[in-house]
Amino acid sequence: MLFETEKKANTFIKFNSEEMESESGYSPVRSYYCISCNGWHVTSRKVAFNIKSKTEIVLEQYRHDKEQRAIERARRAKIREEQAEALNKHFETIDKQIELVEATKESGGMEACLEILNSAFIELEKAKILLGSKKRIRNAEAILIFLRKT
Repeated sequence: MLFETEKKANTFIKFNSEEMESESGYSPVRSYYCISCNGWHVTSRKVAFNIKSKTEIVLEQYRHDKEQRAIERARRAKIREEQAEALNKHFETIDKQIELVEATKESGGMEACLEILNSAFIELEKAKILLGSKKRIRNAEAILIFLRKT
């Protein structure tokens, strides 16, 4: 049975418990609030069960999933940040090697220039593996190819 208020449920118990026990052998002893139907019921069980409603279960699962998504987003952001730092280090190395090639070219050390260029191309290949700025990679590659030709 559904009651609008706790008082109505308790009043039902007060006035009908003896009659119900004589008919069925059971009588309601307490009232409880039901979150599923947003109303009050009576029961013959003396001990209240702490059973979660479907709504509570769904909400708990939603909160858990939301926390897991936030953790995963944070993990991915950290990986992107680490990759960006690694990419910047590669480009810093490439920029220094380009400057070194240009300075070495002027002094006439072609063999040293080729070694530095090879090292720069290796750094560029490492940078290509990481997710990052394709434009920056293309620019560095164009500069290195130009320096290799000249």
